[in-house]
Amino acid sequence: MPLITINQVQKYYGDNHVLKGVDLDIAMGEVVSIIGRSGSGKSTLLRCINGLEGYQEGSIKLGGMTITDRDAQAREISRSVGMVFQSFNLFPHMTALENVMLAPRRVLKKSAAECRELAVRMLEKVGLGDRLDFSPPACPAASSSGWRSPARWRCRRRCCCAMKLPQRWIRSWSARC
Repeated sequence: MPLITINQVQKYYGDNHVLKGVDLDIAMGEVVSIIGRSGSGKSTLLRCINGLEGYQEGSIKLGGMTITDRDAQAREISRSVGMVFQSFNLFPHMTALENVMLAPRRVLKKSAAECRELAVRMLEKVGLGDRLDFSPPACPAASSSGWRSPARWRCRRRCCCAMKLPQRWIRSWSARC
């Protein structure tokens, strides 16, 4: 059974037909690239998969559960689908550690101690273990999209990750490893 099944998804913004009968199955562990020109619906499809945006027709299933709208079920589904956005923002008044601790604390309702331990581990994995207490302006490496997004995403322990322009952080990751 596929992890994600997309069947005849149709999405409109007014008269603009953005997603036209999209069909796609994605298996666990499979890497899929969605390629297209600007405005072709790539981000819209990712947002529909994540439950951040609705669609008019068709179905999207994650592990057999249908993503329908922004109700309680959709919120639960979105907790298991990570999304790395094209533009990333850190809270400048928070340290690198606090920024990475935010999602597991707020979304997953983990204790502060659990969040700290997890965030330290993830920041160490992405080469920022020595900069836990730096704020984003003082730590360019912590501010780069190549580092904070994978650390944040890993802290939420998602079943899958949807990302726009993944080469941006993959390039940074490989340069540091």
